[in-house]
Amino acid sequence: MIIGSSVGLSMITASAFAPTFFLFTFLFAVGFGICNGLTYMVATQHGWLWFPDKPGLVSGIIISGFGFGNLIFGNFATYLVNPDNEASIDGSYPESVNAKVPKMILILAICFIMIACIATLLIFEGPNPASIKEAAKVLSDMISQEENINEPRLNTFITKTPEVNDSKILPLNYSVL
Repeated sequence: MIIGSSVGLSMITASAFAPTFFLFTFLFAVGFGICNGLTYMVATQHGWLWFPDKPGLVSGIIISGFGFGNLIFGNFATYLVNPDNEASIDGSYPESVNAKVPKMILILAICFIMIACIATLLIFEGPNPASIKEAAKVLSDMISQEENINEPRLNTFITKTPEVNDSKILPLNYSVL
């Protein structure tokens, strides 16, 4: 995460000072891709470590976070560049709007750097997968030691109910709900 953030945000920051449109496009696009690509996978991998049974939910929340970030920072960028909401003329904005683009990129880069620093501090190693498997095995062994259970399942409810047969109550048997 540190490498992706550092390289990507350095390139995005450098794009604010690019003298040509081609160099700006290259630095911004490659920097943005490196930053998002490498940081996305770190967040996803750590989410999967913490919630190994719910990888789809974790991925969905992370993707939603990326979309929500675009919603917030897209509007913020528009406010920084065009606070007076000037209209474009033949697809081009006035020079007063164009001149604010480098400053907007620098402000957004500073925001992204702060977010990357906070996110890096919040990354912790997930629970040990071996300990999760050991706990599942202990629970499975406890269930399988009970009477009359051929296939113990951890995700079913098992209750003891008396069987009634010819108005006599027989010993307790298991029933799986």
